[in-house]
Amino acid sequence: MNNNPDWWKVLIACRLDLETETIDVRYVAKDEGNSYSITTDDVTIFLRDDKWENPEYKDMFVKAIRKIEDYNSIFELAKASLYLPQYFNDFENDIVEEQHETKVKSIISNPLRKSKYKNVDVKFKLRTRSLWLLNRNNIFSSDTVVLRDDKFKIETSGYWKDLSPDEVGIDKKGNKITGRTWVNKTESYFQAKAEELIITKTKQEKEFNEKNAGYIYIMRNAALEESIFKIGRTAKETKERAKQLSKTSIPDQYYIMREWHVRDCIKAEKEIHEFLNDYRVNPRREFFKIDMRKANETIDKVVEKINAKEN
Repeated sequence: MNNNPDWWKVLIACRLDLETETIDVRYVAKDEGNSYSITTDDVTIFLRDDKWENPEYKDMFVKAIRKIEDYNSIFELAKASLYLPQYFNDFENDIVEEQHETKVKSIISNPLRKSKYKNVDVKFKLRTRSLWLLNRNNIFSSDTVVLRDDKFKIETSGYWKDLSPDEVGIDKKGNKITGRTWVNKTESYFQAKAEELIITKTKQEKEFNEKNAGYIYIMRNAALEESIFKIGRTAKETKERAKQLSKTSIPDQYYIMREWHVRDCIKAEKEIHEFLNDYRVNPRREFFKIDMRKANETIDKVVEKINAKEN
């Protein structure tokens, strides 16, 4: 890949047991160009009638187990992804649709270039693409949301333990197998109702009633590049400000990424903009091309400093 011998494309597959929430077997297919080399811990591939089909297969299986361990994190991610449908169902009401223009639109919008594609089937002339976004904006409000660390647990009814290739173990149903064995075990697990995981909004530690009290916000608009954010202030509710901005010339609506309640939003905005000046898209506008993490860190520090000062 990219002429680098240390990089290659791989296909990852695994067989999951939904009842026990475990991974039974794993497969890694490395793209060698004209073919794939397969690595797996599926011992049944190497056996026939519970015996090694070829004496060399025993060593191959041992090496395969060691090699496939390098991909453990990816397989764990695959297992965790099983919870995505449930996650989206829990927050279905927060899903919003964004419309993104395609390159095709810019081509067929030009009268000169449009004629070149007049014979192309209309089904291929997609001007926009829909993106479904789970807009969990309130989760990211650093001064109003608490994550429940005590809810992070892990539980499983057992796990596979690797044995030497000539050792005999048992599967989940008690049947004899070679090369590994099923171990019944109970561990802690993640368990929380949706309302327990995110404590909606805690009571504000300090109610700021000063003249310049308000909110600092980060918003984004689907019509802009992914890394461009609007960072500003408002003395009203941030949602109201987002609605106002959505009525401007930019075609799509604004979404709140984060918000901070601050003692002096005018001073906070000025300091934040000074710190982020190098990322500013236009000197006269409040748009910044910046990594979200960098923006978060900067605003966190400024807001914390200003809120800590007593008048």
